[in-house]
Order: sequence, then structure tokens, then C-alpha cells
Amino acid sequence: MANTSSTPPDGWLEIGHVRRPHGLRGDAFIQLITDRVERLDPGSTLWCDGRELVVTRSRTGSNGRWVAAFEEIADRNAVEPLNNRPLFAEPLDDTEAFWVHE
Repeated sequence: MANTSSTPPDGWLEIGHVRRPHGLRGDAFIQLITDRVERLDPGSTLWCDGRELVVTRSRTGSNGRWVAAFEEIADRNAVEPLNNRPLFAEPLDDTEAFWVHE
């Protein structure tokens, strides 16, 4: 059953923020606060503003900023309410890394 509260699932970590929309197709600029760019790989599940978002595509622009699209976001109007909202993701299973939450 999906979590419908506005708080992320227990244990999920803040990994960035949705910024302003990019174009008309529902893409958004993403500001990562992690160096783990695989967080934006297609198929990745993120949590934002009370719902899960699945990344369909992502890229870095010429200015170095990330742009991503999500299955659940169809157009610019749908992504605008997420502007400046935090993004969360499950912790990565990497035994070689030290995580702040540990």
C-alpha cells in the first residue's frame, strides 16, 4: 500500500530539491545535495510532496544542472506545484560508504 502522507517513508534520505519547470513536457530542474548521481537514473523511485515519483529520463544541461522527467508528471502545469520541494530516496546499499544517517 502506498504511503499517502506528506512525510517520506521511514529511513528515506533527502537527496535534493525539485526546482523550476524546464520546457512544456513536465521536465524539471533538479538540485542534488548528494554526489550519487545514480539517484536520477531512469527507474529510480523518489519521494516528493506526499507521493512517489519514478524517473523516466534525466540529463545534465550545458550549465551543469540536472533536468529530470517523471512518469507521474505529464506537463509543466503538473510539475509547477513541486517547485522548491525536497526529494527523498531510499538509502543506497553501499558497504564501502559512510553515511551521515548511520
